[in-house]
Amino acid sequence: MSFMSFIPAISEIWLACGALVMVLLGVSSKQDLWKAWTSYAVLIIMGALFLATRHFNGPVPAFGDVFIQDQMALGFKYLIGLGAVLALLLAVPYLDQRHEGKFEYPLIILLAVTGMFGMASSQDFLALYVSLELQSLSLYVLASFRRDNRLNAEAGLKYFFLGALSSGLLLYGISLLYGFTGSTNYLTIANTLAQSDLTPAQIVAIVFVLSGLAFKISAAPFHMWTPDVYQGASTPVTALFAMAPKAAAVAVLCRLVTGPLSPVFDQVQQVIIALSIASLVIGSFAGIAQNNAKRLMAYSSIGHMGFVIMALCAAGPNGVQAAFFYVALYIIMSAVAFAVLLAVYDRAEGNEKLSHLSGLAKRSPLLAFAMATTLLSMAGIPPLVGFFGKFLVFRAALDEGLVTLVVLGVVASVVAAFYYLRLIKIMYFDAVKEDAPDLLASPILNTIAVVGSIFLIALLIYPVALSNLSQWVVIGL
Repeated sequence: MSFMSFIPAISEIWLACGALVMVLLGVSSKQDLWKAWTSYAVLIIMGALFLATRHFNGPVPAFGDVFIQDQMALGFKYLIGLGAVLALLLAVPYLDQRHEGKFEYPLIILLAVTGMFGMASSQDFLALYVSLELQSLSLYVLASFRRDNRLNAEAGLKYFFLGALSSGLLLYGISLLYGFTGSTNYLTIANTLAQSDLTPAQIVAIVFVLSGLAFKISAAPFHMWTPDVYQGASTPVTALFAMAPKAAAVAVLCRLVTGPLSPVFDQVQQVIIALSIASLVIGSFAGIAQNNAKRLMAYSSIGHMGFVIMALCAAGPNGVQAAFFYVALYIIMSAVAFAVLLAVYDRAEGNEKLSHLSGLAKRSPLLAFAMATTLLSMAGIPPLVGFFGKFLVFRAALDEGLVTLVVLGVVASVVAAFYYLRLIKIMYFDAVKEDAPDLLASPILNTIAVVGSIFLIALLIYPVALSNLSQWVVIGL
């Protein structure tokens, strides 16, 4: 095997080597220079994206069609890298404030990103499973990173046990598909399924696979871990969960619906529609009753994944393009929202009452403006950029004739807008509560919040850049 055969996986190799160097030097170092290692991790991720872009000359399979570097994989790697870098930066003031910084934190995120990159490029179920477990094991550790904190330990255990269950469902579905088709390769499975109608047993296998992946994007009814883990995990870890892993799992779903499941998508579509409906309903209606900010973000995440899955109900280029556009916006909006939450709830972690946001417009007009811009975009209120994301999703679904699903999506948007507007009302019209914690003065958090909100406004004025990227991602589908 020549050196050139490894070029398609250059970004994954770079990340793995970077993590190995970090282990060797971090363990042998007498001082835990975790801020320097955080900067190192950011540079490694950016370097991986640069190498992947520099050596990209069109779709290239590798390792016997187990792995592929194409436009869709590279596009989602951009989103994964963006989410991971933002999560690393968000963690700096948090860990610094508590004197809990360790070099293992950016190291574990590097390993998780390596798995996520592998998920985006996997073209075989075995490669997918190995990459998925590398990501999952890293996230299990991060969920309980502050092991002496009861809420963190509880979140880590819940995430581990339910994650192990979902991995079991996925592996069982993969084994059944292998038994029916004689292969774990996406191309071979697609050719085999195209030769005959789906049997009930094959449908069961596909349902198991989709159920395992639905857990990873917190799609209902496999969302049960999300509110508890979002609340219990450290806020920077929650921010990571809301961004990078979502992009990786959506990349896998896009690969499946346009690859091995495409010949039988008419039958599979019903399962995906059911996931979308359940996520939209639970994410919008259950969020109304929440009084904890992080739990509210959890249900918001479930609702947003419902819209992403709605786009995938269309499959094909239009569906993938809409899903990519929406996930990109969601990552930016999540980064801004969690930057504000970290600033507001730094001294009230575990007790993130919505009332603590009262009077934020008076205490910090910039943070309030950034949060309001993000919330209005999440609600999809025109003419903000979130509206264009939902518009693309609705258009893709309407092209497939899914009128009822689109109507339900509109209703879910209206319902979810209630709790988004409620937060804006609390920030701008309620008086500051006496028990409100002091704001964390952090240039990093303020910069992410302000720059992120400016970026959302810039996309509103000039959405062509992101639109062109999303169109480039689907070339060849």
